[in-house]
Amino acid sequence: MEFIFKTYADFTDEYNRYNMDKCNKCKGTREVVEDKVIVIVENKKMNFEKLLLFQCTNCGEKCLPMHSKDMIDGCYKTMIEQNQIEGIFSWKGYRKKFNYCQAQEFLYDYRDY
Repeated sequence: MEFIFKTYADFTDEYNRYNMDKCNKCKGTREVVEDKVIVIVENKKMNFEKLLLFQCTNCGEKCLPMHSKDMIDGCYKTMIEQNQIEGIFSWKGYRKKFNYCQAQEFLYDYRDY
C-alpha cells in the first residue's frame, strides 16, 4: 500500500480528515488491518513494515486511522530534523501483562481501537 502526498500541506489535509468506521466510497464497514505501507511526503519516503489501516470489508478501500497519521507525522518530523530522505520504520511492540487479567492471558496493546 502506498500513500503519496506532494506537500506537507497535502498530508495535513489528510491528517485533519477523520476516518470513521463507514467507507466513504461504498458505505461498507471498515475494519482495522495491519499492512506494509510506503508513505511519501514531499521528498521524504517512509517505509513502514507494519502500519494500522482501516479497510472496507465490502470494496477493500484502505485509509489511514488517526493513530497511523500521528506516527507518520512524527516520523516525517524526525526525518526533517535528522536531514534524512528515506527511512525504514518497524513496530517494536508493547505487550504488557496486567495482574487483573492473568487467568485470561490478556496482553495490552496500545494500538487496539
